[in-house]
Amino acid sequence: MAGQANANAGVPRGKVFHGARGYLVIGGKTVGYVSNVNGTENLEHQPLDVLDNLETEEFVPVAYTVNFTCGLVKVVGRSLKAAGIQIPLSQVLSFGGLTVEIKDRPEDKAVYTIEEAKATSKNFGAAKRQLTVENLQFVAKRMRDEAGLV
Repeated sequence: MAGQANANAGVPRGKVFHGARGYLVIGGKTVGYVSNVNGTENLEHQPLDVLDNLETEEFVPVAYTVNFTCGLVKVVGRSLKAAGIQIPLSQVLSFGGLTVEIKDRPEDKAVYTIEEAKATSKNFGAAKRQLTVENLQFVAKRMRDEAGLV
C-alpha cells in the first residue's frame, strides 16, 4: 500500500550509486569511456587449529589485499602507458603506485579511493559489431570508502 512506512523509510532517495553516476580518476586524471569497474577488498584469515580441540580455536587475520579491474574503451591514438595508467616496462622497478578514485558525478565525491595501485595485466579483443575494451587488472595497498576508512 502506498504511504506505508517500511524498513527502508530512512534511506535517502536519489542517492543510489550506479554506473551512469560514476566516473573514474586515475593518477589525478579523469579517464574517459570506462565500461566497467570492479573491486575486491580481502581480509584473509587463517584457522588456528591446535591439539586437543576438534574445533578451530580462532581465525587469525594474516593478510589484507586489494584488487580491482576496469574496462577502458579503446580510443585510437590514446596510449594507456603515455597517459600514466599502465606503466612502461622501463619504469616498473621504480614506480610507486597510483591513486584511483571511483567518483560520484552529482556529488563530485570519491565513493572508493584505491591507493598505491599498480596495473598487473591488460587484455583486449576486437570483434565485428563490438567495441574494443582494454581490460586492466590492478593490485593496490588499500581501499578507502567514502568516509575515508580502510
